[in-house]
Amino acid sequence: MSKAFDTIDHVILLNKLKFYGFDEKSVKLVHSYLSDRFQSVFYNGCFSQYLEVITGVPQGSILGPTMFIVYINDLPSALNNVCVSSFMYADDLAIQISCSNINLVNQIMSHFNSVAEDWTAANGLCLNKDKTQCIKFSLSNSIDVNDVKFLGVLLQSNIKWEAHIVNVCNKISKGTFMIRRLKQYVTLDVLLSVYYAYIQSHLSYGIIVWGCDSNIKKLLILQKRVLRIMCNASCRTHCKPLFKDLGILTVTSLYILQLLLYVRINLNVLPTNSSIHDHDTRQRNLLRIRQCNYQATIKSTYEMGIKIYNMLPREIKCLDDNKFKIKLKSLLIELSIYDVKEFILYCTNC
Repeated sequence: MSKAFDTIDHVILLNKLKFYGFDEKSVKLVHSYLSDRFQSVFYNGCFSQYLEVITGVPQGSILGPTMFIVYINDLPSALNNVCVSSFMYADDLAIQISCSNINLVNQIMSHFNSVAEDWTAANGLCLNKDKTQCIKFSLSNSIDVNDVKFLGVLLQSNIKWEAHIVNVCNKISKGTFMIRRLKQYVTLDVLLSVYYAYIQSHLSYGIIVWGCDSNIKKLLILQKRVLRIMCNASCRTHCKPLFKDLGILTVTSLYILQLLLYVRINLNVLPTNSSIHDHDTRQRNLLRIRQCNYQATIKSTYEMGIKIYNMLPREIKCLDDNKFKIKLKSLLIELSIYDVKEFILYCTNC
């Protein structure tokens, strides 16, 4: 959406608060919060006249994003359909159409474009057509591969992650250059802070969805390089001891950590074998793994997460959530694994 936070109609927002059950005092409090706000422009050494702000929510505040979410909360219901799912994060909107008939997909897409435009017009908002993109996902090798960026992650039409990993590699290289230049002027503690801010932040962002790609090895190579720079080690130095000494997770360990935390958070909604059958087997309390025919599905977040969680040592799975995370992170640092198979082998031998 274009300028979404700046174009919210105060009257419509207050009416929606009433619709959602906010009492009169709460609505008046929000009205008071939004009212009597003025802005001016400073240009060429002079201030313009003050004008009252009659639309939008204050940005940089806690309430601003919350009010915006309340304002657009009814959009998914307007887009509701059996074969359509909508995803929203702040002012980013994505619509997923699941259908094998391309002609029907085009019809549905045209219909929902119309519905979305009508909804935004009725609510005083505007779709940003310049940033609106469409992509067809398929496992077929016959289609042309293209990609779109959604929430900072590059999605490819062939459901692979080369483009995104190349993008992350470029960011890691910039962080590595920064650390190389700083190394002679600052302490190791400062370099670690720079590492977490400019390298690990990019490695860990969204890794739960793209960490299954084999191209992740490119990131591991760059990660080893930056550790050697930080520790003033030669290019032939074995890096596992460096990962342990610095307490840094390998990119593969970051992926496994995010997978297992995802499963842990969703344990109450994931089916176990005992929920499918009543047979008294050794695996009855393990999480249920679905039968999959495609590698893309087998390597998905859901399937890989469950597979690895089932293999965890019992003494780790029995810990409470906080201790589980601490123990798991400590274990991954100690192992400093370069490949998921290493962790699976470790769990198998426990």
